[in-house]
Amino acid sequence: LGSSGLVKLEAGVVSKLTLCRPKKLNSLSLPMIHDLRKIYADLPQTRILMLDGEGRALCAGGDVAEVRQGV
Repeated sequence: LGSSGLVKLEAGVVSKLTLCRPKKLNSLSLPMIHDLRKIYADLPQTRILMLDGEGRALCAGGDVAEVRQGV
């Protein structure tokens, strides 16, 4: 979980996932998006997935700089 920027998961009917890229305002990288999809697929009991972000931003969107680099 930690390598892509997703750090903490509290699982249940309501699950909470924390994004951890505060220097990038928690912008979503491609590995993070892949991990999000896999994590959600592995939580069949979850009806609500709450996203949280470390630092001052929840999520700035997609990481444009990473896409430009072709990552």
